[in-house]
Amino acid sequence: MFGLKKKKQYSYSYEHSTKRNDWENALEELLVEVVCPARCGVAIISNTSKTSSDDAVGENFGKLNFRIKNQLPPALSKQIRSLSTQQFAQIFAAQDKLKPVIFDCYKMKNLGLPNNTLVYFIEQNHKKALVVFAPPILQRELIRLVQRISDILKRPEKVIKEVKTPVPGYIPVHQYATTNLKLLKDRLNYLDGREHLNPRELLEIQDLEKFIITKMSDYF
Repeated sequence: MFGLKKKKQYSYSYEHSTKRNDWENALEELLVEVVCPARCGVAIISNTSKTSSDDAVGENFGKLNFRIKNQLPPALSKQIRSLSTQQFAQIFAAQDKLKPVIFDCYKMKNLGLPNNTLVYFIEQNHKKALVVFAPPILQRELIRLVQRISDILKRPEKVIKEVKTPVPGYIPVHQYATTNLKLLKDRLNYLDGREHLNPRELLEIQDLEKFIITKMSDYF
């Protein structure tokens, strides 16, 4: 009939977990591509942190990590950062009791975050994160952001490069006296760390230990 407009139904299947092992990379992508560009974007709060600048996996150290948009009002930023690990755990524990308000996002009330903020849950085993949005939020904007989150979580993981320390080369016994002590110790540590030593390596490690103990004061 004329004058009636059918309500649009969305049938998207959204992701709340990821098979990506580069968890920290995924969170950084969510910050750059979802939170920062969005007018309603606030923060990503996770229970993991990097162990080093090039760590892509992250570890749970028992404290929260806050990725907050720079343009956020100081008062709101301070309130977000005041969230405790206990409150963070309570939010995830209450997930089953909450009902998504719109497009898999849940409205927070009396759970540590500012009232009426929306959160999107992300989990990977013991790793957990919240993508936080603040009103006013347009429906069409939220559907686009949630779909972007889901797409990022489905992406192939970036290659995680392993940094390998070069193995110290074999040092003939007759060259020990002219070799730097640190190099000798590196070689000894390398041999000590091997699970299986061949007969030559067994002889070498014995010579190294004997030389460092008995000759160190004479040559170094």
